[in-house]
Amino acid sequence: MTGILSDSIGFRTSNTTAESLRLAAVLVDKGANINELYNKALLSRSYEATKYWGFALSRLQREGGLVWTSLTLDDRKASGYFGNDDADLTNILSSIDSFEVAVLFVEQSAEKTKVSWRSSGNLDIAELAHRLGGGGHPAAAGAELRGTLAEIQENILEITKNYLSQSKSML
Repeated sequence: MTGILSDSIGFRTSNTTAESLRLAAVLVDKGANINELYNKALLSRSYEATKYWGFALSRLQREGGLVWTSLTLDDRKASGYFGNDDADLTNILSSIDSFEVAVLFVEQSAEKTKVSWRSSGNLDIAELAHRLGGGGHPAAAGAELRGTLAEIQENILEITKNYLSQSKSML
């Protein structure tokens, strides 16, 4: 049940199917506590993870339908968050009203950055990730890239803006 809930972000994504809902119902019938699991998988955060988010949220930027921010190694250290992920901040970014694409840059080392894209569902964002050696599916994709955070952010934002522009012209 935890996997179904977290992968579908509480049954909110396009990968939510009638089959996954039927499976969830069977699991509830067998005793799975959907409320408790939902809270643990999707809502509960440590103080450190929440503080970590604060650094990125203070840098949040928007240009048209594109929103982005970053998390640095210094943010991780200052917050006391010792995971090497984004503490699920991408789910928060994908909840912003009127966004088309959200991008989160997470510095992994001085020469490596993880890039996560989220789409509102109208664009196949995995196409961008695949071009750069990453993977994912239409609404959520990512890649780990070599280079400094600043270099990668500049390059990826340009690529993403061009992708958004091309996608709009095809509609």
